[in-house]
Amino acid sequence: MTPLVRGDEITEVKQLAGQWKGNGARNAQSFEADLTIRDDGTYKGMGHLGLRRIQGVGSKIVDVPFAGAIQIEHGQARFKHADGSTGVITLEGRNMKWVRDDQTGVITYEPVK
Repeated sequence: MTPLVRGDEITEVKQLAGQWKGNGARNAQSFEADLTIRDDGTYKGMGHLGLRRIQGVGSKIVDVPFAGAIQIEHGQARFKHADGSTGVITLEGRNMKWVRDDQTGVITYEPVK
């Protein structure tokens, strides 16, 4: 993976291909995630929500799989999860920032070395 820097324009989804690790928040809950992006822009990952209290079960570590695709639309990198949620991808140094369109979540990924 070629390191990205602020100001790099994402013109092709294959620029983002590789393995990423991130930290984020959604609905006031923090989480970590692992992400793999393929050259064609499809991705899959696992959100690690940590220890959560589940009614009738007690406390349990919760991991949530996710998948989707990245496309370039009107000069902007956008993601669409398989569940239909969408958002914008921007670059911050070598990192990627994903922000959901509904403003309920944000995650910053760094490349896995």
